[in-house]
Amino acid sequence: MPGESVAEFRTALMHLKDRLARPGAQGAGPLIRGVTPEQIEAALARLERGTYGVCHSCYLLIPKGELLRRPYAESCKRCEERRVGPRGKKAGTHVSQP
Repeated sequence: MPGESVAEFRTALMHLKDRLARPGAQGAGPLIRGVTPEQIEAALARLERGTYGVCHSCYLLIPKGELLRRPYAESCKRCEERRVGPRGKKAGTHVSQP
C-alpha cells in the first residue's frame, strides 16, 4: 500500500478511535455502529505490520473503496458475506415467512 494511503487510513482509524472514546459513541452514526475499540486497535496493528488491506481469509487485497467505507475491515466483502450473509445475518440462519 502506498505511503499516502497508509497515512490516510491511519488518520481515518485514529479519528474513529477518538469518536469511539466519547460517551454514547456506539450510536454516533452508521460508520461506527457496532465497531469496537478492539477492531480499531487491530486495524492499526495491521497497518504497523504491513498487512492492512489484506483479507485475513482469502489473502487478496481489500479494495480501497471498501476500506474507505470500513477502515477497520479485516476481510473482503466476498469473505465477509460468506461469514455473515449478504445482509449482515449470520450464514445459515433462516428467516421465517409469515
